[in-house]
Amino acid sequence: MKTVIVYVDNQGAIEKIARLIGNALPVSKVTLINLKKTDTCNLENYDVVILGSSAQSLRTNREMRSFINRNVWTLLRKELGLYVYDSQHHNTAHLPDFAFPDELKAHSKSCRVIGRPPDYQSIGFIDKLLARRRQRSLENESDINTAHLNTFIEEMLR
Repeated sequence: MKTVIVYVDNQGAIEKIARLIGNALPVSKVTLINLKKTDTCNLENYDVVILGSSAQSLRTNREMRSFINRNVWTLLRKELGLYVYDSQHHNTAHLPDFAFPDELKAHSKSCRVIGRPPDYQSIGFIDKLLARRRQRSLENESDINTAHLNTFIEEMLR
């Protein structure tokens, strides 16, 4: 099965998640497309489509919304996965409700918030020290919620 991960990324976190998902899927080749670099992608060539975006004002960013609007009928015919990276500390439990259109969420195999930066304002001093030490030891990958990432991958593999 041919798989494409279409994402919008300026700072690297969403691309990092796309690469982690791509490396975990048991297919020989996963194509990654950053809509910041190109806005063309022929989805007809793929069986599985995964969309990734950041959350801006509780919605996916403008490039992703435009891509979805142009390709909504094609997306509804594919195996679909949706992920959001929350960089603004929204209530992540409700973020998927607002980020993607309802028809895509209903059709998708998985729709998850995979990561967001640690909120150092809401934790105590000792927890801050431990979180920062852990972040350095993981080389800046602690902004990715690995439990949510693993759940997303498991749901896509079903």
